[in-house]
Amino acid sequence: MKRIILVLFMLFSIQYFAQNTIKDIEGNTYKTIKIDSIEWMIENLKTTRYNNGDHILLKDSSTNQMTKYRWELNNRQLYSWHVLKDERGVCPTGWRIPTDKEFKKTIDFIFNDSNSKHPEGVNTNYVYKEKVDVNSSLFTSSFDYIGSKTSKGLLLFKNYYDYFWTIDEDYSGYAWMWYFSKDAVLHYNFEEKGGLSVRCVKRY
Repeated sequence: MKRIILVLFMLFSIQYFAQNTIKDIEGNTYKTIKIDSIEWMIENLKTTRYNNGDHILLKDSSTNQMTKYRWELNNRQLYSWHVLKDERGVCPTGWRIPTDKEFKKTIDFIFNDSNSKHPEGVNTNYVYKEKVDVNSSLFTSSFDYIGSKTSKGLLLFKNYYDYFWTIDEDYSGYAWMWYFSKDAVLHYNFEEKGGLSVRCVKRY
């Protein structure tokens, strides 16, 4: 019986606790972890350059007519969704922006026994998990609840939520995101010209 428990623990550890590190174009280092079948960065993307070395423009009055830019808040980066779609790439080599389904799969794995408030398979705006200890996992423990930026530069819900882009568009001008409070996981869309945090997943 003890041997079975040990084997199960080892299998779970391989799936959930094995950590590595990777670097981006600027030499920033990120811890990574494999959660179920998906390997994630467990730190937010920090790069200020595309993978070819070009700068990602800072949002200011000169970028009002553009869609690709970033905001810098206390050395943390928020990116417009259009930056993520640029063919020059922003994730470290061999990594990419996660899909909406990959985020959902990972959240279900981490919080598998938590309350889900919305019918399975429905892709709309809702509170997905509630009454959870969001900071209880390695994936979420590094959240800093930096908030988000609107396209006009308004900072929303700093110290209350961490927002993350997916690569999937809902409809023109709005893309899917997942965001986290300290006790809930939520799913919504956000204006593509706004700024959210980014975590990357490994390509397979």
